[in-house]
Amino acid sequence: MIEEELREFINRYIGSLLEWDLVLHIHSNGVTMKEKELGELFGYSEGEIKKALGKLKSGGLIQTDSSMSNESILAPDLSDKVATFVDLLDHRRERMTILATVLQKEHTFF
Repeated sequence: MIEEELREFINRYIGSLLEWDLVLHIHSNGVTMKEKELGELFGYSEGEIKKALGKLKSGGLIQTDSSMSNESILAPDLSDKVATFVDLLDHRRERMTILATVLQKEHTFF
């Protein structure tokens, strides 16, 4: 079962599969790549990547690090929650729960 604090984290920061991919990428690699390279890696347009990164930045999950040529990094105060999120993905039940939540947010049907 996903704890309420982590559920709130997912609801606030992981609004699409692209955002999920970006968070995992930054967690695994420490920084982002250029939007064009990320688009090629994940199969999205450069514009979609830019929009998703902008949302993650405005939400406070990632920030620009001027000491690293203005690369995007995870906000240090949220890195523990990101690590917990990533660890949950190793467990099928929790991964499916997170996936269902994200898909519902990403594809709202009227």
